[in-house]
Amino acid sequence: MIMFSCVRKATGEMKHTASNILGNGEFVVHIVDEDNIAAVNHTSINAPEGISELELAGLTPVPGQMIRVPRIEECRIAMECRLTRHVELGHCDMIIGEVLCFYVEDELIRGGRIDAAKLKPVSRLAGASYAAVGRTFDLERPQYES
Repeated sequence: MIMFSCVRKATGEMKHTASNILGNGEFVVHIVDEDNIAAVNHTSINAPEGISELELAGLTPVPGQMIRVPRIEECRIAMECRLTRHVELGHCDMIIGEVLCFYVEDELIRGGRIDAAKLKPVSRLAGASYAAVGRTFDLERPQYES
């Protein structure tokens, strides 16, 4: 399962992302990286309905493996999802989905795990703020002993 929220426009109207998900019942969640963040950020442009934000950003849609909604070729990790629940929270819409399929480029996998240093993931914070992964470290999981 995966969950995210879409803040509504100042008018209270749903953003294209939420309305498209409700209309299609399917969506793709992409992991954005330092190499494509500028183009992906460009998809947040306030384009009118019917104008492709992907096209404006120079991104390439490719067919999904299990859903009708395309994924973005330039994103090296993507999750194809089916909408399971939509919750209106006043000023935003909470989207909950079942992940049906993962797409991960082979070059990112090392020892059965995703190599974060190769991926260089970026996260969205709030407003125009983003964050990149900094120092990473491992901690052993504690074991309860009675």
